[in-house]
Amino acid sequence: PPRSSRTPQVELDAPVQLLRVNRVGGQWKYEVCPEGVAVLERHGSRRIAVASVCGLYRTGKSFLLNLLLERVQRGLPLFKVGGTTRACTEGLWLYGSLGGADDDRSPLLAFLDCEGFGSTESDRQRDAQLMTLCALLSSVLVLNTKGALNEGLFNTLALTCRFAEHIEEQGQEASRPTLLWVLRDFMLELHDAAGHSITPDEYLEQALRAAPTAAHDQERAQSAKEVRSSLLKFFSHRSCMTLVQPCVEEADLQNLEHMSYSSLRGEFRAGVEALRGRLVAACHASPKTLRGEPIGCRSFAALLGQLVEAMNANRSLSVKGAWESVQHGACGQLADELRAQGTSVLRALAAGQRVASGAVLPMQDEALRELFRNQRHTLKSQWDNRAVGEEAVRKEYWQELKESLAREEVLVRQQNARMADQKLQEAFKRWQDYLDDENAKSADGERLASELGRLMDSMPAGPLSRASRGALEAAARRVTAARAAIAATAEHFEEAKRR
Repeated sequence: PPRSSRTPQVELDAPVQLLRVNRVGGQWKYEVCPEGVAVLERHGSRRIAVASVCGLYRTGKSFLLNLLLERVQRGLPLFKVGGTTRACTEGLWLYGSLGGADDDRSPLLAFLDCEGFGSTESDRQRDAQLMTLCALLSSVLVLNTKGALNEGLFNTLALTCRFAEHIEEQGQEASRPTLLWVLRDFMLELHDAAGHSITPDEYLEQALRAAPTAAHDQERAQSAKEVRSSLLKFFSHRSCMTLVQPCVEEADLQNLEHMSYSSLRGEFRAGVEALRGRLVAACHASPKTLRGEPIGCRSFAALLGQLVEAMNANRSLSVKGAWESVQHGACGQLADELRAQGTSVLRALAAGQRVASGAVLPMQDEALRELFRNQRHTLKSQWDNRAVGEEAVRKEYWQELKESLAREEVLVRQQNARMADQKLQEAFKRWQDYLDDENAKSADGERLASELGRLMDSMPAGPLSRASRGALEAAARRVTAARAAIAATAEHFEEAKRR
């Protein structure tokens, strides 16, 4: 079948786990997986938009992700799907990304599959923490459920969607995600109370704002009310899409992973294409931001690590606090690394060693300045590619790094002058010895003059000026002495002549 989107795709051979969850003693412990972080960090500072797919377990989230990544459409082997009582997805998995590596101007669209809620191996606290983490990390949170929006569904989601219990409200400076609620296997005709046709978006708004139905169980009614309030408060942008059952026959539904895309119902395929188009457009329009500034893939991975630390410490999740730790920690570490890299070259120079560029002291002032400029340019390029954080923070740490390198450069300049003084003194001593030698040959003078000229061409200005002055003074003394000797000889000759 023809591709539904022109967006180039970055393939993964298999889903890569980004977050692992284990029970340690009586608590759940979360661990960021290095292999998942490595996938994100390969994209460096490229902007990122994240679509997380969450929902109850055994509702077909993984099959939906295979559709969104067009693996079903292209006949590729499907990523991990299943329908047993065991949750097929544990923790968070990076399923793939859209927005090819050759287009760094557009954000990388990463799809995350979140462990299904309500499985036999999970609990309410774990489900709520995972849901909250996805909400904080996402550009679009896809909530995947089956059937209509009703009191039973809201009650089921009540303990999962209580964001206020896990988020520090005063510390949220990250962009809030768009909620895209996908109603699977939907069979109802959408009408309002007056019988007029309504859109899925209008259906969602009515369901979220509806008063709970009268019930004997007041606690369940209150829970349904609270989850509605939580969703309305946290997600300022909400939309809804419906998908019919992909097949009519029950046997086909149980064998979906082996069905070709063309054999699925046309109405279902049309809904998938519309869903995918809306999701991609929403992610492109809303890359993940902090304090209004887009963050890159490397920053996103670091932010995840800090939020996971807070979860393991049973602290409320504060994006502001996590982001402060991320940017200051990352910038400080990178500054230390680049400082060590830069000072090792400068100190090798000061010790008289030849560095990788071939430079060795002493050298001309301009050549030394060019070496400093090249090194700063190389370090700045690494800094720009790898630094994490807001511009003000990055600028602060880069300025400190520059100042520390500038102090090392001053020491190199001083050593350059000392080494030049020493070499020039040795050279001019040989020249002075030649001048003082009454029996010296002219050929020796020409050779010494040539060597001295080449040496002077590679010397810094200060030592060269001092040495040149010394040489001129020595030459002047030599000329004065010669003139005095000539005058004495002439006088002696005249005296002898008079006699």
